[in-house]
Amino acid sequence: MIDPENGTQVDLRDVMSQYDEMGLRPQGFVFLYSVVDKSEVADNGTLSNFFRMMSMRYEMEHHKRVFISKKDAEDVALIRFEMGWFGDWDGMAKLIETIEDDIRTTLETFIQAGSIEQMPHMEFMFANREAVEDIGLESEIAAEDEDIF
Repeated sequence: MIDPENGTQVDLRDVMSQYDEMGLRPQGFVFLYSVVDKSEVADNGTLSNFFRMMSMRYEMEHHKRVFISKKDAEDVALIRFEMGWFGDWDGMAKLIETIEDDIRTTLETFIQAGSIEQMPHMEFMFANREAVEDIGLESEIAAEDEDIF
């Protein structure tokens, strides 16, 4: 994983350990893959089929978003594939590593075979289905409430 603030490599399990120590376990995670490719606008493109299949294999939620813009009077299509998984914390790190490796290996094979021309850009983030209260703020409010009564 790459730290978005300074661009350095960070270890997934170290990040998860820090979340755990703070009592802020995410409820899931999201992989985002982006590619500029007009052939992927339709739902039967190589990447469209692949990411849909991966989502089914790993029981992930799947969304495909298509953004069209003009560049020099020509349509440019940015396609974003979003795959989210929500479940138990235990085993989450291994699942993330397995999915990422499976996707990366297959995409590299697609490139070598000429099935796709470019490697999609990948982003990763932890996610929650519902809002998680700020634990520090919650304890401060509780202490203030005790002072009032």
